[in-house]
Amino acid sequence: MKTAATPEYVEGWQERLTTDKQGSALRELRDYLAGRQAELRRLLDAEANPEEYALRQKLLAAVEAADSAALVFWEKYNKD
Repeated sequence: MKTAATPEYVEGWQERLTTDKQGSALRELRDYLAGRQAELRRLLDAEANPEEYALRQKLLAAVEAADSAALVFWEKYNKD
């Protein structure tokens, strides 16, 4: 099974983004990441102990970094 934690899953996205001239794979990935960002922001607004809050902040930063990296990776191969 491919999950976000497996190298095959990551390589699959890299391959898709490399050949994604129309940007559909990029939009799909960024939509997914935007959903995760929204969920994490919602959780940050919910009551949590300091450890949970700190973890959620780090996860949000990681998802935001992944979104930025996806855009840079796509532009490297597809931007005119």
